Amino acid sequence: MDSKSLRFCQSETVVVDGGLSSDNDFEEEFITIEGMHFLYIRTRVSGSGGIVEHDVYTISSDRKLSIVLFQDMTKSTVLKEGEALRNGGYRLAKDNFTFESGIYKTKDAECCPSLGNFDAEFRLEGKFNQDAHSHAFEPDFRFVVAKQWRSTDR
Repeated sequence: MDSKSLRFCQSETVVVDGGLSSDNDFEEEFITIEGMHFLYIRTRVSGSGGIVEHDVYTISSDRKLSIVLFQDMTKSTVLKEGEALRNGGYRLAKDNFTFESGIYKTKDAECCPSLGNFDAEFRLEGKFNQDAHSHAFEPDFRFVVAKQWRSTDR
């Protein structure tokens, strides 16, 4: 995805039984984290078994949109060899993002993670940097893991 343009959210909305229906549902809102405003878009992918994509955007002073990336959770240091995170989800609460997932052995069924829970809390890292040529303020934000842990409470 081009970091300078907002991802195009296409919806094939039709009228079903007098109401609108779509293969993909989008929710957007402006959120505040550490006193800064961001555009937060959640996409619920129809037919995926409940997958929700989470995208957070910010804008430079010259009106270029940039996505704020999340640290890759699949490479967590709390995972051991042969363990994997599946069916995880992000949540926004009190201006902070968290991530929760089951910890699976390779042969575990999708319903049943045998190794407990994985949880992580994120913090916003980065700032607006002034570009020497354009004098615009460019964002370099990202969400990094502030805390992560595993539990067997399932």
